[in-house]
Amino acid sequence: MDDEENVLCVMLLDDVDNLTSEPPSIPRLPRLRSERGGESGGEFIHRIVYEEPEISKEQLRLTPHAFIQLVNLLIDRGSLMDGTKVKVPEQVGMCLFILARGASYRDVKDKFKRGIGAVKHYHREVLKALVELSSDVIRPYQKLNAVPEEIKDSRGYYWLYFKVKFLLRLNHLYK
Repeated sequence: MDDEENVLCVMLLDDVDNLTSEPPSIPRLPRLRSERGGESGGEFIHRIVYEEPEISKEQLRLTPHAFIQLVNLLIDRGSLMDGTKVKVPEQVGMCLFILARGASYRDVKDKFKRGIGAVKHYHREVLKALVELSSDVIRPYQKLNAVPEEIKDSRGYYWLYFKVKFLLRLNHLYK
């Protein structure tokens, strides 16, 4: 063996010895505080409604004016009330953020600095309030009990869909 091979063998044996011995102790890092930095959910809502209104349309799919009207409407009807830590605008903001962006509870948790349980609770409460509100806000463009003329006067294309019900009604009337 020449000198280079001897040096290589010694280096390899030295590495094997290092693997079997205990690793040197690594100094521990100081524990970081678990404080979450950044703006809170209430500060985020205030910023996009009052300071940067152009972002409101992007984040919540509502203009600041429409957002304020929705929050006031839900408060006036008694559908939503302030929680101990989460106010109604933040509750509505969390729900709209989820609906507008398809965000997960974890995304909202990080954005609004709330726990997942709180996000889930307020999302469900705001959805219930919006469903209650929907009967007053969403209005059909026609009467629901009126039959459109193209169905009533035609025995053509649409007749196949209503033929069975029509015949059942006739049987029921003449019994």
